[in-house]
Amino acid sequence: MNYDPNIMFGVNTVKVTLQQWEYSGYVIMTIGGNCKGADIIKDASDLDEFSDNITENQCEFKVIDEPDDDDNYWFNCVLHNVDGEDMQVEDELDSLKNYIVKVEIIDFTEDKTDYDCADED
Repeated sequence: MNYDPNIMFGVNTVKVTLQQWEYSGYVIMTIGGNCKGADIIKDASDLDEFSDNITENQCEFKVIDEPDDDDNYWFNCVLHNVDGEDMQVEDELDSLKNYIVKVEIIDFTEDKTDYDCADED
């Protein structure tokens, strides 16, 4: 990966790892725009905001679309241990940040789209 500080517009590929006890899983997502580094890591921590950008979903992460009776949203996922055993997790979306143990930028590609505005007469 070339994390060139002179290239601002691009697409970051980010791996977010969730864990509870010895069970873990991850999602890989893309986040584009003109920010990098810690800003991308902070954004990726809001996993529910970028769930449409997930390109690999090893833990079957899903936000439940309907709120419960108290207007809380929930998520679920399946975490795995080294013995291949699975653990189903379901919790309030507000608790998701407690499961995130690692956020890593694993790739960055420059966005070479021409953003120049059309000439006006």
